[in-house]
Amino acid sequence: MNDQKEILSELESGVLTQPMDFGTKEFEDFKLLIRSKVSETPKQV
Repeated sequence: MNDQKEILSELESGVLTQPMDFGTKEFEDFKLLIRSKVSETPKQV
């Protein structure tokens, strides 16, 4: 039940994610993933 209250609190505040640590390997991997997805997206004219 406590988990549900925490989820509702996050939804009410508009915060659905935890802050990301910018100095990690995981963050660098995430940036690479996003860049690859952007490069695969067709350009609209």
